[in-house]
Amino acid sequence: MARIRAGWAEADTASRADLENLLRPINDANNAWRFLAREILAYSDWRAGKALAASGEFSQLAADNNAPDSLRNRARAFAQFLAAGGATNIGTVPPLAPPPAPGTPPATQP
Repeated sequence: MARIRAGWAEADTASRADLENLLRPINDANNAWRFLAREILAYSDWRAGKALAASGEFSQLAADNNAPDSLRNRARAFAQFLAAGGATNIGTVPPLAPPPAPGTPPATQP
């Protein structure tokens, strides 16, 4: 469990190679924690801008009947998010307009 927690704590900043090294002992075909390790690695790919790889990894997790239902549901939702354009950079929200200067009459609605 400590490796899973550490993996999530570092998932936004660590390289995939570093995460693979951290999770290697539990990312084994016979380890019950492997699904959580793979979820972290898929998320890491998404954060690194590798949406196609992440989408494939999340889709595989969602289809794996051996994975816990809750993880399969999360993976399915993330795969759908990516398929719907969740990896598209749409820019940033514009800043709010500054408040009017004191004594300025309120703006009228058109």
